[in-house]
Amino acid sequence: MKKTTPLIQWHKTLRSEGDVEIPMDPAYYEALHDRIMSAVAKTEMKPEPWYARPGRLLRAPWRSWFVPAPSSAPSSRS
Repeated sequence: MKKTTPLIQWHKTLRSEGDVEIPMDPAYYEALHDRIMSAVAKTEMKPEPWYARPGRLLRAPWRSWFVPAPSSAPSSRS
């Protein structure tokens, strides 16, 4: 017997229920917005890792060919 995945089971359940009523009450959406915004406010952003910062990558010695040469450098042509 083939095992059903949760997604397939969810799809079958949704089809058997027929039409789904979506709440149209503005108070529901205000409460939903407040819940989302409170979750966002509690979320703490972590700083980027050192290797994801482009300034660090450009200054790294193994990436020196990406950094443009200074304009005051003497040219090889005379």
